[in-house]
Amino acid sequence: MIAQQSVFLVPTTIESSFEEILEVYYKGLNENMPPPIVRIDISDEARYDAIEDLTRMNINAGTMYPGLDGFAKSFRWEYELSIRSEKERYGG
Repeated sequence: MIAQQSVFLVPTTIESSFEEILEVYYKGLNENMPPPIVRIDISDEARYDAIEDLTRMNINAGTMYPGLDGFAKSFRWEYELSIRSEKERYGG
């Protein structure tokens, strides 16, 4: 197992999303500052490509979340990527 470290953030209110809280905080510091978080929507095809690339770099649920949950998620992704690869190879 790999040791894991983290920082937990606790919002000051449950009536706003985390992104909204950050945006208000950063705008209070500097009016000209861009938003600290940008949402990027990724297509299914690009998602598979990104997960495949991250897996090659040994960044997956198993390394990010040690334990049975992380292993199970990374195993599922390996399986899904292998199915996708087989479909591309043999057509389907």
